[in-house]
Amino acid sequence: MNKAKFLIVTSLVLIALVYSCTKDNLPEENPLTKLEILVRQPWQVDEVMSNVGCKNLHFVRGEINNTGVDYSNFRLTFKVDGTGTYTNETGVTYTTTWEFTSADQHNMKLLVNSSTPQIFIWNMVEISKTSFQSITALDKLSILQSTRYVPVP
Repeated sequence: MNKAKFLIVTSLVLIALVYSCTKDNLPEENPLTKLEILVRQPWQVDEVMSNVGCKNLHFVRGEINNTGVDYSNFRLTFKVDGTGTYTNETGVTYTTTWEFTSADQHNMKLLVNSSTPQIFIWNMVEISKTSFQSITALDKLSILQSTRYVPVP
């Protein structure tokens, strides 16, 4: 009887070990860097939360929009050489230059080469395979904005 219990317990432990070591649980052999993730695909706005003049505004692609701006057309591309493109909410595309402004790559600067150049200073940038997020303070306009970008399907 003890031998049967031992075999059952041993079998259960082995099964648990096999299923706990699936490919999903193993660390990546060569994880992508933030730069590699950023430049591998175009990005679109998925969610924007803004505070403008003490009023909270919210956009979620395909669901909510009380911002007064339709971000559905908005796109960004980044290239390794520090250039890229910016497509605004009306669908007009401009060239850009960009750079990380901190060694830990949590801060970025984006210059949009439109007729009136726009400079975006992004703080607290977080980049993953599925999204990148930024927080921007537009002091002159008293706007604080958090934006999440996702890869264009």
